[in-house]
Amino acid sequence: MEINDALRGLFESIERVDWFGAVGEPIRTAVAQPLTISRVRSWPDTLRVMRTRQTDEFLTESRNLLYAESNAMSLKRMSQKDLARSFNRWVDEVHAEIEGPVNAACTRLPPDVAGEYRDTLRWLLLMASVVAYHGLSNMTNRLYASAFDLLADGHCVCGWAGEFPSGSLVVY
Repeated sequence: MEINDALRGLFESIERVDWFGAVGEPIRTAVAQPLTISRVRSWPDTLRVMRTRQTDEFLTESRNLLYAESNAMSLKRMSQKDLARSFNRWVDEVHAEIEGPVNAACTRLPPDVAGEYRDTLRWLLLMASVVAYHGLSNMTNRLYASAFDLLADGHCVCGWAGEFPSGSLVVY
């Protein structure tokens, strides 16, 4: 897998984000239907949501679904072993592209939040990268595209409320 034009465009848009500049403000971002948004009102609330079982399950389950869908598109062209190697190399390339913006974004967070949020932000951007690369459009992928749009508009996507896939994306 290589970095294509859609992914390069995503990386360029990541560079322009005003990270967390709209935290606590009204959400004006259009999100994919039937995705719903729940709001938190403070950084301590953000930490509380980030530490829930629902958020852990959301990140794990949605990653698994996205990985399976992106790999299904390539299975006809290579073996499962080669596919895994290719995907891992691609992920390393994407991580190299997003690591600077992730670090810069986390400098704008309270220190207690930054330490815990860094991995969540890295995964959200990686998943948005998979969606951009493949042009995927099922619900899980629209969720990651919406999560990226919320981040790009300056909000903090901090977790999930309810049992995934029902429930809502939690945003500060």
